[in-house]
Amino acid sequence: MSNHTVEEVLRRDGRYIATPVGVSMWPMLRSRTDTVLLVPADAAALRRGDVILYRRPTGKMVLHRIRGRDAQGFVLCGDNQGAAEHGVQAEWIIGVMKGFFRKEKYIPVTARGYRAYMRLVLWTHPLRAPFLRLRDHFRRRKGASA
Repeated sequence: MSNHTVEEVLRRDGRYIATPVGVSMWPMLRSRTDTVLLVPADAAALRRGDVILYRRPTGKMVLHRIRGRDAQGFVLCGDNQGAAEHGVQAEWIIGVMKGFFRKEKYIPVTARGYRAYMRLVLWTHPLRAPFLRLRDHFRRRKGASA
């Protein structure tokens, strides 16, 4: 096991491969199953739709999609989340995803299917929060009746 940080590996090798943990980027990324390829990020070149790895001031590393920018910084949200995170600073950003591996297949962010998925996720974002609240409500009710 290496003691090098993600930042050190990106500086040294120009890329970092990791297996994400969590469901915030589902269905695009499957927790502990898919693998992402990250490269160093130039905050000035990042665009809406890019998936970035950033480190919050608490130290927690997060992989989310850029929804846009506002006066406080970047606006980010996971594909499986309704609420956006505002105020993400450029200096928090570690890397940007260039693609991911599902089983043995590599899917670059330039692939037609990925681009269509990204546009759909961005377009449907305003509908996601109410949908997820409704889904969670029914899951709680189902759990209470079981």
